[in-house]
Amino acid sequence: MSTVEFNADVALVTAEDLLREYGDIRCDLIDGKVRPMAPCGGEHGALANDLGAMLSVFVRTHKLGRCFAAETGFLIARDPDTVMAPDCAFVRANRLAELGLPRSFFPE
Repeated sequence: MSTVEFNADVALVTAEDLLREYGDIRCDLIDGKVRPMAPCGGEHGALANDLGAMLSVFVRTHKLGRCFAAETGFLIARDPDTVMAPDCAFVRANRLAELGLPRSFFPE
């Protein structure tokens, strides 16, 4: 699998830059470099949907926290920044109480 980079010879991008300048483009930020993400195939989409649905029901039933869909960005590292958007994600209730629901990416 090959990786296409938008900014191969450009300065590193920060999480704030990503949100501001690449908000309409489906991509991750890995070590300060923007990596575009192609749409997934049907099998992957169905599996991700099923997993997210089951996880959400379990989390809600047991009041464990909250689940998030594929477009939610998570700030994984700083300097250089890494922001990823997993197919589905879970954040613990105590972490949500501490952070609230951020308008930007979930902090590390």
